[in-house]
Amino acid sequence: MTVTCKLPILNPNQLTYNSQLFLWDPTEPVATRPLAWNRDGEIAYYTHDGNKNVSEVVAENCGVEAHYEYAPFGAIMAQRGDCAVANPWRFSSEYAEEDTATVYYNYRHYNVLGGRWLSRDLIEEIGGVNLYMAFSNGDKIDEKGLRDTPEMANCKKVLDKIWTSEAKQAFKKSAAKGCQPPDVNCACCNDEKEKGRTERTNRSANGNSSAITLCAGANSDIAGYRSTLKHELQHAKDACEFKKNKLTCEEAAASEVRAYSVSSCTNLSGDAKSACVKNGAKESLRKFGPCAGENISGIVDSAYDANK
Repeated sequence: MTVTCKLPILNPNQLTYNSQLFLWDPTEPVATRPLAWNRDGEIAYYTHDGNKNVSEVVAENCGVEAHYEYAPFGAIMAQRGDCAVANPWRFSSEYAEEDTATVYYNYRHYNVLGGRWLSRDLIEEIGGVNLYMAFSNGDKIDEKGLRDTPEMANCKKVLDKIWTSEAKQAFKKSAAKGCQPPDVNCACCNDEKEKGRTERTNRSANGNSSAITLCAGANSDIAGYRSTLKHELQHAKDACEFKKNKLTCEEAAASEVRAYSVSSCTNLSGDAKSACVKNGAKESLRKFGPCAGENISGIVDSAYDANK
């Protein structure tokens, strides 16, 4: 079905174009998106892009009667279809005036070619110094993928403020055993629940060095990163002292017990701390430890008693 559309005349009292009516989204508190167009009994439907712009007008037989492509500030880069000119709702689902290349926002007309309002701001300088500005044009797009997420920024704050002071100082106690301070970095880890990891490296001649990775995302705030860093720092110390790449289940259990004691459970005492340390160590060994087929609960209990 081909529909020949004529440029309609606005009746501002009824939003009626001669005998043409428009249906707006009833789920929205303000009529912001047109859903359907009734033209003398012939119904067409609107589709929209992610920015609320009308992208197509589709007839009941699925034929595309209008299609639009927009520049960032609303200028139409391409349009086609028998009703592309007659359809009045386009950029931002607002009323478009074909002859003047403007969009009417109920209080002011917007120039899509210039990206500005045609008249002064009705609230004067309260809305900003530039009375004709339509968009603040803030740079919120990380086009090169180099901008830190809030989680990554918190992680780096920990490294700047904590690792360079107390954590690095604490590791010097292991220097007599030939250990070197571990490398520490922030990264996006594949396991969204993993907070951090420690891996042996061969950076030093005797291999007594580790690399700590803090996982951005699983740690929600600076306190979380700080606790994770202390936890992984203990693993780095143990990795140096054991002087081997793969720990036994008993060695891993002892390292987990010490790590939880100085990190997430450090502010607890008595039975509460005991439960915190043991439960944390058991969970870590089940996920990451070399204890398949072992009695993890018994091994952790023995490790806790030996390290109290």
